Amino acid sequence: MSDKCALILEQKASYDITFMCDLLELARSTFYEFTTRRASATAVRRGEVTVAVTAVFDTHKRRYGTRRIARELHRSGTPAGLGTIGKIMRTEGLVTVQPRAWKKTTIQAPGLLVRRDRLKRVFQTRTPGVRFVGDITYLRTAWIQGISATLAIMV
Repeated sequence: MSDKCALILEQKASYDITFMCDLLELARSTFYEFTTRRASATAVRRGEVTVAVTAVFDTHKRRYGTRRIARELHRSGTPAGLGTIGKIMRTEGLVTVQPRAWKKTTIQAPGLLVRRDRLKRVFQTRTPGVRFVGDITYLRTAWIQGISATLAIMV
């Protein structure tokens, strides 16, 4: 019913209200009651909670889920249930970012000694092509996972 009334309200500048009510099989009194109706206390409260949930969600960079948001709202004086917050998040399209588990990429073979720092952190040299430094980095992106190897010649 409210969908039909909302449609009539949108199109009332283009079409006659009586014509649209007849076409949608809706009583004109229902439409006029819809346009003058005040928002219920529940709708007003839900609007306030929606604003608060969105603010907390954005403040914490999309990392807070329903439980953390409920805790934050309770601390700030706007308590709301987990179910209500979950429904609001679904309705608003708020999806949390899930951090991935940290993956150790450099694993030393057992029994190997720690490598000596032969350069003693001095990378400059008087003659080119004497000192070489390399690095292997594991790259994880949303699309590709791979390994990048670099070799720098210190001059």
